[in-house]
Amino acid sequence: MHQLQTHHGHTFLTDHLDGDAVVVDLGANLGGFSREMEQRFGSRCYAIEAVPCLVDSISVSDRSAKFNYAIASHDGTTELHVSDWGECSGIHRVSMGNHVMTVTVPCRKLETFFTEQCIETVDLLKVDIEGAEVDLFRSVSDQTLSRVRQIALEFHDFCGLLTQPEVREIIERLNRLGFRGIKFSRNNINWLFFRPGEFSIGWVEYLFIKYVSCNFMRAGRLMRRLRNR
Repeated sequence: MHQLQTHHGHTFLTDHLDGDAVVVDLGANLGGFSREMEQRFGSRCYAIEAVPCLVDSISVSDRSAKFNYAIASHDGTTELHVSDWGECSGIHRVSMGNHVMTVTVPCRKLETFFTEQCIETVDLLKVDIEGAEVDLFRSVSDQTLSRVRQIALEFHDFCGLLTQPEVREIIERLNRLGFRGIKFSRNNINWLFFRPGEFSIGWVEYLFIKYVSCNFMRAGRLMRRLRNR
């Protein structure tokens, strides 16, 4: 049975995550997810965060790197709407908290970033970009997505930054490209999409993870919340 782990609200398969692995962290915030990947697996991390003051606070090792970029549908610059909740700033509007300012920040398409950094294979792509998921998946090519083994994806329909049809559009495209998806939360904030051939996961194990492991993980989170009350 393949091992799953959840860190900072994102669930992923641990296969291929070692010292040679590449982790691309879109929406790195203060860098907690990237640091976890470095410390647990020794992976090389690319921490990408749009909010300038948050990027300044990201600490990664010498073998990893941080970038002050917004991931968007074009290369160049874009306006970023900054929330007083740093993790809720976005290129469309703030998802939560109060809007405090609008700044211009550099932006990149995902495939441009891969090309600039000479990234051939991504072992884990984490996506938490406050509603810019649509921009990302509408602009990225099939060829670029074929270089990604798994995607830990948070959809922002819960705060009105995406619509349900837009969520379905992304899920259906990933399915057409051969990814299998598992939702690890009651809403859409914790999805895992993976390529079965990269992990040698057959239908029986896939269904076990989707309907058994997933429910055990949800029950575990509920018990922890109840104990902490």
